[in-house]
Amino acid sequence: MQVFNQILKNPKNTLEFYINYDCAMQHENIVERMVDILGKISQGKYNKAEYMAIIQPPQEKKLRFLALESFVELMKALSQFVDDCKSEKEKPAQPMKKEDEKIEDELEMNEEEIKTDKTEGMDSNIIK
Repeated sequence: MQVFNQILKNPKNTLEFYINYDCAMQHENIVERMVDILGKISQGKYNKAEYMAIIQPPQEKKLRFLALESFVELMKALSQFVDDCKSEKEKPAQPMKKEDEKIEDELEMNEEEIKTDKTEGMDSNIIK
């Protein structure tokens, strides 16, 4: 559970799981399964009598805490992803920078020079 927790602390990992597995039709929904399992563990799945022989109460408490912490990290990553998507949609179109306009003007001038050279019968397309 500690390794799993460390993996989920990097939001990029959570998004990679979601994009590569949950969004693909041929794969199982890994993030959905993670949410389900982490929810069960954090609610005390291993607190039952049948698990008392293999998991001691202090271990079970730590396991629940790690599961809850992992669940929170997973939700933070997905929430950040949704917020980023919303902010991308709401961004206005960026005006052209002056440097970009200069480059665009130079390209247009060069294209016109090439056309002029061709119409005057020149064989080369050398840009002046």
